[in-house]
Amino acid sequence: MAVTLETEQETLIAVLNGEIDHHCAKGMRSAIDEKIESCQPDVLILDFGGVTFMTDRIGLIMGRQRHGNRRP
Repeated sequence: MAVTLETEQETLIAVLNGEIDHHCAKGMRSAIDEKIESCQPDVLILDFGGVTFMTDRIGLIMGRQRHGNRRP
């Protein structure tokens, strides 16, 4: 998978790498969402520094923002 999830205190960092297309993005979204649910971070950082090509940008970003806002 092209995402590595790291936690530092109350922050979740998703480090994305390589080429991300529609099919790959679905698995990445699921992995990030599951980690958000399990660790309930105050801050989510999406690090796109290692991404060389991406077709599904806004859905990946906005969906995670909405997911985090559902927290109690």
